[in-house]
Amino acid sequence: ANRLGVPRHRSVKVMRWLAYCRQSGKWAALERERKTRLPGGGVQTWSVLRVLDEIQDDDIHTGREGVNTVIQRAIKRHQEAWVERVLRDHRELAPLPSWAHELPPGMRILRTPAELVREGQEMNHCVGKFVSAVELGRCHILAISTEQGRSTVELTPDLRIYQHRGPEDDDPPQRNVTLLRAFLARVIRKQQSLSKTGKN
Repeated sequence: ANRLGVPRHRSVKVMRWLAYCRQSGKWAALERERKTRLPGGGVQTWSVLRVLDEIQDDDIHTGREGVNTVIQRAIKRHQEAWVERVLRDHRELAPLPSWAHELPPGMRILRTPAELVREGQEMNHCVGKFVSAVELGRCHILAISTEQGRSTVELTPDLRIYQHRGPEDDDPPQRNVTLLRAFLARVIRKQQSLSKTGKN
């Protein structure tokens, strides 16, 4: 840090902006703890100061912008680059669960980064961020399409519904809710029956 208490950065432009934030009373916004919801119910706490290296010259236009303006530009830039990269990634993130072979027409399991991001783009919600959660086995993601519309489902590994969303994070169509519940009830009954008979 220099005499103003401004942390060092590789960019002169970013350093000047930080000095402006210090002198103009915007420093508290740099230090403020922010929370981001993670897939699977987790929460990540962060501050702009802790991710300072993510800010680049292009994120600062006049050098006198507020902290939220600059960090939102940085976030948007990172997201756009990430989406462009992930849309080319068609590797399977997790093995296909046995119950996936019983999915009814109109339901499919999303298992590649490209599928997840494309679903998020088309539905305008955040399922594209679930790549790591699917890869780590923390959830299964289903896409449902019926005559009433589309929806996306996050299932826990033991097949509980964590969330079920329509476009724009709205409520899902009732037909999709009914179809999902019937499918899960059928799969769970079959699993319980196999468990009782000692089959795997």
